[in-house]
Amino acid sequence: MKLLQLNIEKGRFLNDVIDYVHKENFDVIHFQEVTGGQFSYGEADCYQRLQTSLNNYSGSVSRSLGLISDPQAYYANATFVKKNLPVAATEELWLGHFTKIDQIPGNNDPRWMEKPCTALCVQVNIAQKKLWLINTHLPWSPRAVDTGDKTVLGNKIYDFVEKEKKPFVFTGDLNIRPGTKLINHLNTLGRNLIEENSIINTLNLATHKSAARIFPPGLAVDFIFVDRSLTVENFHVVDRPTLSDHLGLFLDFIPA
Repeated sequence: MKLLQLNIEKGRFLNDVIDYVHKENFDVIHFQEVTGGQFSYGEADCYQRLQTSLNNYSGSVSRSLGLISDPQAYYANATFVKKNLPVAATEELWLGHFTKIDQIPGNNDPRWMEKPCTALCVQVNIAQKKLWLINTHLPWSPRAVDTGDKTVLGNKIYDFVEKEKKPFVFTGDLNIRPGTKLINHLNTLGRNLIEENSIINTLNLATHKSAARIFPPGLAVDFIFVDRSLTVENFHVVDRPTLSDHLGLFLDFIPA
């Protein structure tokens, strides 16, 4: 099975993302920063566009943020699975609750640290076996270190997986670097493919100008954790084509 993990940067390169998904024929796709209305580049409804373009997939979306002045605006995570993989269950883990704000903060505004966050958890059936697919976007902070909100949702995900939600694949833009307390805690769930493969950067420094200034060598903030019962056939960072201000993570694995 092939999986793509990607923060799509509010649809900035949405056509290229769709083309890449069709080219690689992924079985599972985890997206963050799936947006609509004034949150999006060109005010596109990213989830609707993805649903229409990826019509051989079943989509699930978890919206965390809206805008008072724009009923079309939302901020979300979305998971797509091929229709030959029946969805058995869908759950949401919340840090905060869906909220509508009065204006969109600037890119580095501390209010992003207070944005509600969710983990979208989708269970699929594969050859009479079940697999949990967990997709999240932890709160942004000026430095990619342990903060209270990240730890709260990270620990909720840990507890969710630990309580019989296995086997699993857990991915996301976690806005935190390897070696932190939260990442070390999550490492006990399964294999951390970022650390295992010595990945030091998951940001697209050609387009993520603020990150390039703050972290010239880059920084690994996007992760894939897999259950130890799964067999990893291929894992790599997707740095071409340009899909976002983050790099994609490509995983090819054999279910347990």
